[in-house]
Amino acid sequence: MIDKKSVYLIDDDPIVNVHNKDVLKQLNCFRAIEEYSSAPDALAKILSLIKSDGRLPGYIFLDVRMPEMDGFEFIDELEYLVDDNDLEEFPVVLIVTSSKHKRDIELFDKCRTAGYYIEKPLRPEDIKETLNL
Repeated sequence: MIDKKSVYLIDDDPIVNVHNKDVLKQLNCFRAIEEYSSAPDALAKILSLIKSDGRLPGYIFLDVRMPEMDGFEFIDELEYLVDDNDLEEFPVVLIVTSSKHKRDIELFDKCRTAGYYIEKPLRPEDIKETLNL
């Protein structure tokens, strides 16, 4: 089950996570905002929620370039978890990046679950427009 009022921020830069959290708070649309500086840590949390029949976040704001696991590897693993556990709902994944690299854009276009590509820094008007808030 999905909690549309819950958000995960996944970026290896804690300063970016603080900024993004502040931007999301300005919108006053989300009840819970969790920050992760490690994609594997966020995946572990999601797996624990799946195993306990917990509610998955409605939105995941995801950086592309991270050291342990990049955003596209995270998406692959997330898709595997969802498929492997026969979940009917899937969090909305928003790629938040400063990358305009052709490879990243091509990978984004091939993702079945990454719904949006937003440039850093995150701005309230970008989120409102993207999510129709």
